[in-house]
Amino acid sequence: MTTIRSLDRFEQKVERKLQLWRGQMARWRGAQAGARFGLGRQVRLLYPACFFAGDDVTIDDFGYLHCLSTRGVRIGAYSSIDRNAWLHCGGKPGDCEHGFFEMGEHSYIGAHAVLGAGGGIRIGSHVL
Repeated sequence: MTTIRSLDRFEQKVERKLQLWRGQMARWRGAQAGARFGLGRQVRLLYPACFFAGDDVTIDDFGYLHCLSTRGVRIGAYSSIDRNAWLHCGGKPGDCEHGFFEMGEHSYIGAHAVLGAGGGIRIGSHVL
């Protein structure tokens, strides 16, 4: 039983390291993120130059974030978005004035959420 728990802990540590590595790759592509920013497996982050995240932010597996807008996507520190979330700011090349997404600190968006932010979405701090 202790061997199984040890393997589970090891697997969690490896997965977290991979999330942090994917977060670093998003930074190289232009995303602005704080310390310990992590992206889960197969997260699509389109227009990363319009993405801003605070410290300790995680976007879990299979998410889709289309960030093109003048105000972009802003996620506060210590927040997370669970797996299979879909976010679209509504912008397209040549017309990116309208949408935005802002999420405060210590907030959480659950699994399978669909967020169409063409008119703008603002979520406060400490929101589950």
